[in-house]
Amino acid sequence: MSTLGRVRIWSDEQGWGVIDSAATPGGCWTHFSQVLVEGYRSLRPGQAVIYEWEVAEQDGYSYRTVRAWPADAEPVQSATPSSPPSAYRSSLTITFGAVTIRAATGQDLEAILVLADARRREYAAYQPVFWRLAADAIAQQRPHLAALIDDEAVITLVAVTDQEVVGFAVGTLVPAPPVYDPGGPTCLVDDFTVADPNDWPTVGAHLLRAVGRHAAQRGAAQIVVITAHLDQPKRAMLTASGLSTASEWWVGALSRE
Repeated sequence: MSTLGRVRIWSDEQGWGVIDSAATPGGCWTHFSQVLVEGYRSLRPGQAVIYEWEVAEQDGYSYRTVRAWPADAEPVQSATPSSPPSAYRSSLTITFGAVTIRAATGQDLEAILVLADARRREYAAYQPVFWRLAADAIAQQRPHLAALIDDEAVITLVAVTDQEVVGFAVGTLVPAPPVYDPGGPTCLVDDFTVADPNDWPTVGAHLLRAVGRHAAQRGAAQIVVITAHLDQPKRAMLTASGLSTASEWWVGALSRE
């Protein structure tokens, strides 16, 4: 559906912003690649826009833009990014000892939702404003994760031990913000967790390696993993895997008085 909204914030450096309207209370997260304009894909704070959106968790927001364009112009369809090169649904299964890494299927959805919910509750204790849980978080995430599993352009993997899903990772190829040139698309890994924190050095590392392998085959130049600042087991695994911190977000509650 198309909705008239107004841009609350926009960062050309980070390549995203937030659009407000009554249809998406709390704000709708918007990536620059979804902005349908000619040339440099950008919006400006206060700008009136038409946007199409979906219910999906993204960086603390409950809605995500599918397409957006200035309200006083027609959408430039050619600005829509094409699918990542060599998009495919991998049937590759990788085994590391007792751990098997494979592509997720619809039958894994409920197990993935349980793991994701446990991670959200853990993160809410780390930062109770930014990571505050929605009352219907699982119901909101179910169709979003189901769509990711079915999307051949998205890398959605699970780790299985004794027929039990003990971890999962979702990698999405996105273009870098137009002010940067890392040499190719970025594999963004946001939804990524394991059942037991003690399994980050094994299950987590295997998942990360498998996502990176798939992303490289599709032309990605780098992998970016989002994690909470206090998730020390995960951070230790990322460091051991050769990743380093590139950015941090600092959060503070605001008074409405």
